[in-house]
Amino acid sequence: MAEKKEYLDYFRKYVKGFKMEDINVDNIKKLGDMAMDLELSPIIAMPYSGNIDEIVTYETDEITAQCPVTTIQDYYKLKLTFIPDKVVPELKSLKFYFLSFKDIPISHENLFAKIYKDFVNVIKPLEVDLKLDCSIRGGIRTTITYKKDFRKNDF
Repeated sequence: MAEKKEYLDYFRKYVKGFKMEDINVDNIKKLGDMAMDLELSPIIAMPYSGNIDEIVTYETDEITAQCPVTTIQDYYKLKLTFIPDKVVPELKSLKFYFLSFKDIPISHENLFAKIYKDFVNVIKPLEVDLKLDCSIRGGIRTTITYKKDFRKNDF
C-alpha cells in the first residue's frame, strides 16, 4: 500500500505545476500506478445473510478529487449496483472512503478503477455494475461504466 504522503510528495515533485505537454508520461504512469495502491479510509465489510440475489444500489454525488494537472476540484456522481454474496459495505465506512479522495490528485479513469478494485476486493460481490459521471471539464462530459458478473467465467 502506498502512503498518502508518499503519493502527494511524488505528485508535487513530478507532476504539479507542469504544463500537460511538459509532463513526463512515465511520471503520470507512476502516479496512476501509485493511485491503485493508495491507502485510503477503509471500506468495512458487514455480514450479509440474505441468501438471495437481491440487487443493491448506492448512489452519491459527494465524491470529489483534484485534477492531477490543474489541481482544481473535480466533482463526481457515482452509481454502484451489486448483488451481495457474504458481506455488504458498512455505509458510513463507504462514505468516508469516498470522502478520502477529496485532496487526491487523480484522473477520472484512475479514480474509477481504484473505487472498483477496492470495492470488489473487500465486498467480493456476485455481480457489480459501476457508473461514474464526471463533471464537465473543458466542455467534455465523461462517463465511465463497468459491469462484471463474477458467477460467469469470462475467459
